[in-house]
Amino acid sequence: MRQPTKVAAGLAGAALLAIGGLAYALSAAPAPDIVAATTAKPATAEVVRTTVRSVQDLDGTLGYADAYSITNALATTGWVDPLTAAQTYAAARAQYNTAVNNRANLSSPPSPDVTRAQASLNQAQAALVAAEQTAAGPTDQQVAQAQAALASAEAQLANAQAATAGPTASELASAQAALASAQAQLVGAQQVAAGPTAAQLAAAQAAVASASATVATDEAQLGAARAAIAACTAPAPVPSASDESTPTPAPSATCNPANLALSVEEAQNRLTAAQAQLSSAQAALDALTAPDAQARAQANLTAAQTAFNAAQAKLDDLTAGSSLQTQATLAAAQAGVQAAQATLAALGDNTDQARANLTAAQAQVRSAGAALDAVLHPTKAQRGAADDAVKVAQAQLNVAAGTLARPRGLVTELPTDGTVLQAGGVLYTLDGTHPVVLMIGEVPAWRELKAGVPDGADVKQLEANLTALGFGSSKLVVDGHWDAETTATVKRWEASLGLPRDEIVALGEIVFEPGPIRVTTVRATLGDLVQAGARMFDATSTSRQVTMALDADQQDIVTLGAAVTIKLADGSTTNGTIADIGTVAVAPKEGATPQITVTIGLDNPAATGTLDGSPVTVEVVRDRHENVLAVPIEALLALSEGGYGVEVVDPSGATHLVGVQTGLFENDLVEVTSAELKAGDRVVVPG
Repeated sequence: MRQPTKVAAGLAGAALLAIGGLAYALSAAPAPDIVAATTAKPATAEVVRTTVRSVQDLDGTLGYADAYSITNALATTGWVDPLTAAQTYAAARAQYNTAVNNRANLSSPPSPDVTRAQASLNQAQAALVAAEQTAAGPTDQQVAQAQAALASAEAQLANAQAATAGPTASELASAQAALASAQAQLVGAQQVAAGPTAAQLAAAQAAVASASATVATDEAQLGAARAAIAACTAPAPVPSASDESTPTPAPSATCNPANLALSVEEAQNRLTAAQAQLSSAQAALDALTAPDAQARAQANLTAAQTAFNAAQAKLDDLTAGSSLQTQATLAAAQAGVQAAQATLAALGDNTDQARANLTAAQAQVRSAGAALDAVLHPTKAQRGAADDAVKVAQAQLNVAAGTLARPRGLVTELPTDGTVLQAGGVLYTLDGTHPVVLMIGEVPAWRELKAGVPDGADVKQLEANLTALGFGSSKLVVDGHWDAETTATVKRWEASLGLPRDEIVALGEIVFEPGPIRVTTVRATLGDLVQAGARMFDATSTSRQVTMALDADQQDIVTLGAAVTIKLADGSTTNGTIADIGTVAVAPKEGATPQITVTIGLDNPAATGTLDGSPVTVEVVRDRHENVLAVPIEALLALSEGGYGVEVVDPSGATHLVGVQTGLFENDLVEVTSAELKAGDRVVVPG
């Protein structure tokens, strides 16, 4: 068998140590043979049988479990001050007392009511006597008075009819036309006041550009016409003596001064018109863009509105005769005439009128008698109405009383960040007299608790907490049923807090949470005026835990229930157990690797201190080999033929190489496997 040949002592061990405990072996390039050993006795280490683990360090955060938001559930009156609430309650109490008194008066009517009803009956009886006396017929004086009243009513009717005659057709048409014109001007002014549109502005600018181009063209044409006439009317040059043989050229056919003068005039007229058009277009553009254009438009709008109002008022004046008031006056005058005529006719036919008056007087007596009887003997319907009035007043009184009992919502007591609150502790206080208390329970408080409330888990939680806090007697049964002993226990608890012993736990007076809480961030401020739903502070549980944000593709390195070692910020370590592995991967930011949350329970929470959000290192065991041979990493030797070996010390002190198969690495040990190696052997390690 070929013996292994070493190439470096300690070199392989150092290289393997540098990989940080990963569970795979290094391959090393061949190195020169080792120089002959010295005579010095080498340092050795024992081959041990042990457990070797492959571990990986992960980043974690030490803090507190769970998160709560404590919000106010107490109904508050807000800005309703106590004085106003007291006045409202006093008014409701007075209304209730009045309703109760009115109901009592039906059974035993007060003397003033009886006296008034009796007086009404006496008056009706006196009117009956007068009606009986008129049956004898009218006097001359009565007839004269009736005739005078009719004449006056007829005069009033004539005046009313004259007032309703109304305007002529031409007056009405003229007023309507004026109103239409004023309305058109108002619409135009409103459009101008709204400011120019983009289309209007573009059109105005285009008009200016077009007019400018036309002016330039006309100016050029005018210049050309003037040059032509100047050339035409210029004197011909005098020929020199040497040119006597050269004939004088005849005038050009186009050189007609009259025609050219006409062309100059026409060009001048076109230029004048183009300049006027340019001025108009520029004025229109300036009107749209001038700094005071909006002010002028607003002034025009105001003037147009005034003119429209004046035209409308004029038309209204013309048609006032058909107004409801005028028509009512006319109707009243007509009714007055009819009444006066009826009165006069009645005097002429005294018998029928007298009988009618007598019948009316008799009916009045019967009515007054019935009213007196109603006072003395109320009906069933009256009693029912009185009962309903008392119920309504009672309901309003209850509402006012509830408002009076509710706090305004002024925050007078708050915890500070880091405060730990136990069951029975005051979370916060409103108005100095309304403490809100923490109690332990899984079911949130969701209703008012008092005698008669249906059985429920919230009642059971209340009974359990009051028992734990020492307010329950031996008679209190924690069963979720509100009985007399529950009421007595609540009264003792209310007395301990200085609350009115009304035997009622209002919604918001207690807050159920699964356990004690630790305040993290106070949101409210002393002196705030809060309402139901206001966020008072944030909190966590008092349970310590470590959380890790683990890349989703690494979730296979953690196992539920696996033990881990936690390295704290101060360098100390403690143990924990993986309690939860998230199943939903979430990317912390766009483009980042999705992560899951891993929660680690602590074996000894007290050993982790009180820091919240402290970074820690979690040592996770990826692999574990038990009952294996291990040697110091420094004992490994790289072999020239490849692989690794160790130099085993014989009992005689001589050494020989043994090839080994490496396995897991942990700290300064490496797992080795060889049929030629056993526990207790000694191997050479670098000195």
